[in-house]
Amino acid sequence: MTAEVSRRSMIAGTVGVAGMLPTLANAATEVVKTQTSANGFLIPPDARPPSFEFAFQIRIELGERLRYGPTYWGFDRGYVGVLGGTVTGPRFSGKVIPHSGGDWPTIRPDNSVRFDARYLLQADDGTIVALHNTGIRHADKAVLDRMQRYEHVDPSEYYMGLTPRFEAPEGPHEWLSQTIFVGKADRDKSHSIFTYWALV
Repeated sequence: MTAEVSRRSMIAGTVGVAGMLPTLANAATEVVKTQTSANGFLIPPDARPPSFEFAFQIRIELGERLRYGPTYWGFDRGYVGVLGGTVTGPRFSGKVIPHSGGDWPTIRPDNSVRFDARYLLQADDGTIVALHNTGIRHADKAVLDRMQRYEHVDPSEYYMGLTPRFEAPEGPHEWLSQTIFVGKADRDKSHSIFTYWALV
């Protein structure tokens, strides 16, 4: 192949690609239109938000809240024991077994909290289910300071999200171990109310 033939081939190829560019650009634009959400992120065209259904609510009675630190790792730690409580809802009902565990939170200097709680539930039929409840709470500093003084604060003023995991035996309650849950909380001085939704 001569240099002249090679040069002509390159020019023809370039012109051909250039001629296709508007078509390619339009196609790409259409793909972006179909896959771009309102906030500009690309999403699969067939993506749909997951569905949740209300599962149950736990009112848990709490003992004395302890706080100590900062520890060697730089954060305060805490502990609060479980005195008992009730579980009500369409998917599960029963009680919180008294003195079966507690919460060991990690507390930032601004009083934001990361939770790590373990305790036991007992269904109405006597089945015992272990609960490992993790989550976070944060808000404006003024709101967190009020909560630290154990004032009642409306849940709309702070973020408190939960990701519980349940360990249930085989049988009618095994679905708890087979399901992903998310929760919200209403925290008070002597108790907390956890509301859980199941991912369906």
